[in-house]
Amino acid sequence: MFYKEMMKSILTLIISFLIAGGVFAQEKKRGAYEFHLEKAQEYYDQKFYELAMESVKGALRTKRNDPNIYLLKADINLALNKKQNAISDLQKASRIGSAEADKRLVELGSEPWRHLEEPEAKELENDLEEYLKKNEETTSSKDKKDKKPKKTKTR
Repeated sequence: MFYKEMMKSILTLIISFLIAGGVFAQEKKRGAYEFHLEKAQEYYDQKFYELAMESVKGALRTKRNDPNIYLLKADINLALNKKQNAISDLQKASRIGSAEADKRLVELGSEPWRHLEEPEAKELENDLEEYLKKNEETTSSKDKKDKKPKKTKTR
């Protein structure tokens, strides 16, 4: 009986350490991203573009789904006269969902979907057409329901 209680306590302790370790790793990862992002912005503001790019790469190693890092990377690439790389970075930010990236792409003479590979562009076009068609069908069926005369019971 004492053995079972001791094993239960040890197992609980091990599980607690594993959970705490996972939470700590997540916090450390989030902290690393924020640290690299802040350093990249500082280096960019000081016009140390190569150092800023290295910090951006550090941030991207920990988190890839924040459009802000791609916006900053685009700014750095523009400062380094790498317009095509900047457009690519803005495309990534646009795909994540950044209206700012869309605006900047238009300012650079590009559009958010223009640089998609042919199969991706065709798929996007098909999805858009399908969505519009469904939306149109829904709207027209709703209009028909509204226009149908209601039957009244006569006795």
